[in-house]
Amino acid sequence: MESIGMEPRQEENERTSLKRVRTRNSTTKSLDKDEKKKRKTRKRDLSLLPMMPLDILFTICSVLTPRDLINLSRVDRNFCHTLTAHNVSFVWKAFSCLGFQRAMYVMVLFLTRSLNWFAPISSATQRIYLWAGSIVVAFAGTASSRSYFVAKKFPGIDAAILDMVPVTYPSYGSLPYYWIPAIQEIQEKIRNIEATGKPGASDRVAEFCKERKQEFEDMLEDNSRCESWARRYVRKQTEESMQLKEKSFFLYPKSYFVYRILHVNICPDIPFFFVPASYFLLLELNLN
Repeated sequence: MESIGMEPRQEENERTSLKRVRTRNSTTKSLDKDEKKKRKTRKRDLSLLPMMPLDILFTICSVLTPRDLINLSRVDRNFCHTLTAHNVSFVWKAFSCLGFQRAMYVMVLFLTRSLNWFAPISSATQRIYLWAGSIVVAFAGTASSRSYFVAKKFPGIDAAILDMVPVTYPSYGSLPYYWIPAIQEIQEKIRNIEATGKPGASDRVAEFCKERKQEFEDMLEDNSRCESWARRYVRKQTEESMQLKEKSFFLYPKSYFVYRILHVNICPDIPFFFVPASYFLLLELNLN
């Protein structure tokens, strides 16, 4: 009877030992490690920004705000290098994008994103500067300061530092606005070099100022080149639009007058819903 009573206990012990053997199997451990590695590599490969075509990439940039562009440039190194390229015209050597004009790329990267893409460049108070490999927005407002307030805000500031700081002029003949975070960054860097107390600190400070000034001059050169190109493009677009308007005036005078009347909201005799849609279709095809 004892042998019969011990049989189920022996079977239970054998089952528990088998379970322990199964859970401690080394092959399962190696499989788990391989799966974890695969998952990690998959997470790394989720970023598609470096592999995107440039037309799609710049289309995404046109929708994002400057702050989102800064965050993306900090996250992805290739994305940052694409945005901070010295010559953005390389995008157009291989192909041209349909539906998205080149001037918009230039304005997104270097100038302001205004409601009217073809506004005069001189009236824009916002600039997107390339500074130390990142995009910094400098504008005439709370984040920047006029030149005669710089001495009050930064007592004892060296005048040479202002030659290394992004500056913008809201209008012709106005006083400049300097980018405050750049001034603070340069002063902190100089203080850190001088605080080391090592010999040759003054030489390192001079070398740092020389490099920073050269970076700023390169940035201004790129910015002025893109501004001059954008001005020429705006001038060309206005001339072409005037020619198209004159052409549409002679070809479709009735539709043009109806369009102008509706545009200024003067429509005493013609209700809006009685205007044929073909008029606007013709105007859209001829004026664009």
